[in-house]
Amino acid sequence: EAGGTPPSPPHTQTTTRSLADSRALAFAQAMGVSCLLFTLVSYAAPLAVVRVVLATRSVEYMPLSLSLAVFLSGFSWAAYGFLKADPLIALPNLAGGLLGTVQLAVYAGVLSQARI
Repeated sequence: EAGGTPPSPPHTQTTTRSLADSRALAFAQAMGVSCLLFTLVSYAAPLAVVRVVLATRSVEYMPLSLSLAVFLSGFSWAAYGFLKADPLIALPNLAGGLLGTVQLAVYAGVLSQARI
């Protein structure tokens, strides 16, 4: 080309693009793991109250609506993750659904003992 800059050799463009792609992939993976950990902590946080509920034999500190929401949300998102074949969505939410099941079981157990 007259007066312009010569085009970059093809191998240089490929190297630059693959470096950018690998950085984007590393960032996406780091974000996926961060979101996975945040999801697990969010689902497990209400379990901190289970010890109080079992000690006091009262569900006063563990609202049924929260336990039910954890249960339904976990299994709904897990189903979506399995349908999309995305383990970063399916597995932590499956764990969340199971943790919601534990909360509901504790709630039901404490209520049934309180009525006896």
